[in-house]
Amino acid sequence: HAYLPTENQDNRWPLKSRHHYNDLLESIELNGAIIECWHTVPESWAHLPYFFRVMDWRNMYMLENCDALIAVWNGKKKGGTYNCIKAAQSGKDSLGNYLPAWKIEHIYHINPVEKTAGWI
Repeated sequence: HAYLPTENQDNRWPLKSRHHYNDLLESIELNGAIIECWHTVPESWAHLPYFFRVMDWRNMYMLENCDALIAVWNGKKKGGTYNCIKAAQSGKDSLGNYLPAWKIEHIYHINPVEKTAGWI
C-alpha cells in the first residue's frame, strides 16, 4: 500500500524523482492500494500547521492499519519517521492521545546512513 499525505506532494520534486514516484504509484495501483490520507485527518487536528498535520497524520494512519513496522530511519531523534516510531512504541499519537491499536510490538529499524539494522 501507499499512504499519501497530500495531493500532488511531488510538485516541488526534481523531474527524475517525480517520474520514479509516479512509476512506484503505478506499480502499487496494480498490486495494492493507494490511500489518500488527507481525506481522513480528524477534526481534532485542524488547529495544527498544515504540513505537520498531513504528514504526521499519514504516519498515524499507517500505524492504525499495520501489524508490524519496518522503519528506514537515520537514527536522529526528531522528524516524522522518529515520531512514527515513537507512536508505534507507545501507542500514543503526536498529541499524546493513547490509542492502543497503534501500539506495534514488532518494529524493525534500518539505518542507511550508518548501515545498521535490527529490531527496536
